[in-house]
Amino acid sequence: MSGAVVLGLAVLVAVGGGHRDLRVRAMLLATAAGLLYGLQDTLTRSVVLLFDAGVSTAFRTWQPYGLLFIGALALLFAQSAFDAAPLRISLPASTAAEPLTGIALGVTIFGEKIRLSPVTWPWRRWGWRAWWRASSSSAGRPTSASRASWQRGTGTGTGDRRHPGPAG
Repeated sequence: MSGAVVLGLAVLVAVGGGHRDLRVRAMLLATAAGLLYGLQDTLTRSVVLLFDAGVSTAFRTWQPYGLLFIGALALLFAQSAFDAAPLRISLPASTAAEPLTGIALGVTIFGEKIRLSPVTWPWRRWGWRAWWRASSSSAGRPTSASRASWQRGTGTGTGDRRHPGPAG
């Protein structure tokens, strides 16, 4: 049931990716890809557990085929996101969505526990701050090199011609 919710959410986010602004489209498609990658992580564990009962038994269930379908769909969304805008716009969304989805599904489906210790809180807080600053400082802001290559008309092959940035 949880996997179906994630799949539905990913499809809704991807449909929202039909936005006219390519940067918004890239972030939404990358988020959908990250959600599906998290679902793929969970399905991979499920298939591995099914292989314990035998390969032929595993292939008589839906999980291996669902794993292939989800993987292909996630790849399609990710590549569409990477094509719509430079990686600095789409990659943070995908990178953040995958582990969060995998953790949430691991807890709900497999009953995994998240171990928290007061000793590790300062380190976790520092890590989250560093991650947040790194992802928010560069997202959506073109570098001077990408602006210059766009103005020359050479681009870098990562969507820079379509996204000149504020200098525009």
